[in-house]
Amino acid sequence: MIDKCQFDIPAQNLAKVANALHQRFPDLIDPSIEQIIQNSKPEGELKGCIQLKNSPENQTFRLELAQGKYWWLGREHDVSNFTFEKDLQNIKAVLKYKIEDHPCWLFMKSEGQTLARGQVILSDKYTDLLASPDISRSVIVEWVRTPQGFDIQKAFGNFAGLTVDLVKSPSPLRASTESFPLRGRVAVALDQAYNIMTPNVKELLNTWKVEKNFNFVGQWQINRNPKNGFFSFQGNMTGQNIHFNGYKLDLLQADCTYSSDKIELNNLIVQDPAGSLEVNSIKCELNAEGRRALSMGRCHVTNWHPSLMRGVGQPQKPASQLVVNQLKIEQLKGYVDDPNGITAKGELTFNKHTRRISHNPLIVIPTEIITRIGLDPATLTPFSGGLYFDIQGNKIVFTKFKDIYSEGRMSKFNLAKTSSPSYMDFDGKLNLKIRMKHYNLLFKLGELFTFNVKGTFQKPEYSIRKQSRKGKSFAKK
Repeated sequence: MIDKCQFDIPAQNLAKVANALHQRFPDLIDPSIEQIIQNSKPEGELKGCIQLKNSPENQTFRLELAQGKYWWLGREHDVSNFTFEKDLQNIKAVLKYKIEDHPCWLFMKSEGQTLARGQVILSDKYTDLLASPDISRSVIVEWVRTPQGFDIQKAFGNFAGLTVDLVKSPSPLRASTESFPLRGRVAVALDQAYNIMTPNVKELLNTWKVEKNFNFVGQWQINRNPKNGFFSFQGNMTGQNIHFNGYKLDLLQADCTYSSDKIELNNLIVQDPAGSLEVNSIKCELNAEGRRALSMGRCHVTNWHPSLMRGVGQPQKPASQLVVNQLKIEQLKGYVDDPNGITAKGELTFNKHTRRISHNPLIVIPTEIITRIGLDPATLTPFSGGLYFDIQGNKIVFTKFKDIYSEGRMSKFNLAKTSSPSYMDFDGKLNLKIRMKHYNLLFKLGELFTFNVKGTFQKPEYSIRKQSRKGKSFAKK
C-alpha cells in the first residue's frame, strides 16, 4: 500500500519507474498505462502524488499531477487539476484543459483493464458527467483502441458553440495512422465558438467581419499531431442569415476544402433580396512568407439592387429603381490580412426598372442648378448602360463608360479625360469627373457638360460646367 506519496521524477527516469510499477502491480499498471507514464514528460520533471491500495477484494491506483505540460497521444497538452484513477473495473481521468483561448474540463472513462474502449467528454463546467453526460452542454467522443493506437468511433453533443454529430468514416479523405477519419455534420455559432478558433481563423473572421452561424457537412480528419493543424475538412458549407463585411446575407453555400495551410471554396452561391452572387473558386493559401494569399476566379452578380443591401445595425434604406443587371469581377488577388491591397478587374451593366424618374445615388444634381442651366431632370439621370473598373488598393477606379444614356437617350455620359482617374474608395470618398452630352432634338445639336462629384457617397458635393462659347460655369457644393 502506498498512501499519498509525493514524487518528483526526472524525465530520464520515468521508464524505470513505470516499469517497476508494472512489475509490482501488473493488474493495475498494465503495458498501456506503463507507456503513458514513461512518455508523459520528454524533458523536465514529473511531479505529483500517487496512491496505491492492494487487497484481496480490489486494487486501486490514483495519480494526481501538478499543473504543467504533458505529452500524450503524440502531442503536448497544457493541463491542470489532473486526476487519474484505476481499479479492477474502471479507469477514470479528469483534468482542466484549454483549447486555444477557451478553458474547459475533460473527462475520460473506460471499463475494464485494457483501455479497449471508452469515452472522452468535453464540458465547460466541472460536473459529474462521467455517470450521466448531458449532451446539451458537452461533446462526447467514443473511442476504441486498435493495434495502431486509439481510434475515434463517434462524436456528438454541444460544446463551446459547436453542435457535433460525427461517426467514423468508411472512406476517409486520406489513409493515415496520424489522424482520425470522420464524417458528418458540425454546426458552428461563431459568437460562441470564437475562443476555440485558431489565430489564423480568427484573423479571417475579424478582417472580413464574418458573424452568425454556419453548417459543415462532409468528411473530417482529426489530426493526432497539432503541428499538421488540428483538423481538415472537405464537404459542403452553408450559412443562413449571416453577416459578412458589415452586411446581412440570407444564404451562403459552397463546396469547402479546409486544412491548416489552405482554404478553398468552390461553386460559392449567395442568395439575398439584394441579388444573387456566384463564384467558381476562391483560394486562401499560406505562402512561404507566412501570409495568406487570396485569389478568386470568376465572380458573377445578377439582379443586384444596391438599395436593398442591409447593413448590420443600420436601418433599411428606401428602395430605389436602380438595378445592376450583371456585375462581373475577375483576376482578384491580394492577402487576407490586407483588404486594401486587393486588386481585380470588373464590369457591370445597369438600368432602372420603371420609367418613373428616380435619382442615381452618385448623380443627384441640386434642383437650383438644374433650373439655372435649363435642363429636364430626366436628362441628368443615367437610365441604362455599362461601365468598366479596376480595384486598386482601397479604390474602385472607373476606366470606361459604355453606352450610358439617360431615359429616351436624351443624354450620353462618358468619363472625362483628366490627369487623375475617377474613383470611389472603400470608405465612400468620391472623385468623379463625368462628361455629359445633351441632345437638343429640335435642332439636332449637342450641348456638353462636365460634372465633378466629390465628397462622400453619403454626402456628395457637385459642380457642373456647361461648355459653351461663353465658358459659362455653374457650381453647387
